[in-house]
Amino acid sequence: MLNELWDGVTLENYNNFNPMTGKITQVPVRYNKFFKNDVELWFKTFALRAQNMINSYLNYPFTKLKFETFKDPLLKKICINMVFITIEHWTFNRIPVEFFTSATMNIGDINYSSQNDPMATWQGLLPTYAKSLANLTTLKKCFALLKKKELI
Repeated sequence: MLNELWDGVTLENYNNFNPMTGKITQVPVRYNKFFKNDVELWFKTFALRAQNMINSYLNYPFTKLKFETFKDPLLKKICINMVFITIEHWTFNRIPVEFFTSATMNIGDINYSSQNDPMATWQGLLPTYAKSLANLTTLKKCFALLKKKELI
């Protein structure tokens, strides 16, 4: 599990991302009971959850490769944008983007697996957001090739 936000994943950058739902200035009402108007804590919690979903979707490359070590700014931008899109989707629809996920990871004797429903709920995304999702899927194929060659 990832427990640190990636460089660039901040509430300020999210608000500058110009989300369709508007800037986040307060905790969404649904979550206020748990976060007591601490918008920074709410954002960090959901951003970490989004990062872990993305890591799961990509079949856990960030358990071996640190996000900060990637030299390609486009790769970082794709991942950061998907974090923001996922948070925006949660804020607006109150449910996360469902990635088509089937991933496993072994650490010693412990096996982790992740499977989401085969029903994607991202049909309402803007074309530019759908393009980010497509880029993430392309990235998944690249990581799958690296994993197949046992490079990650």
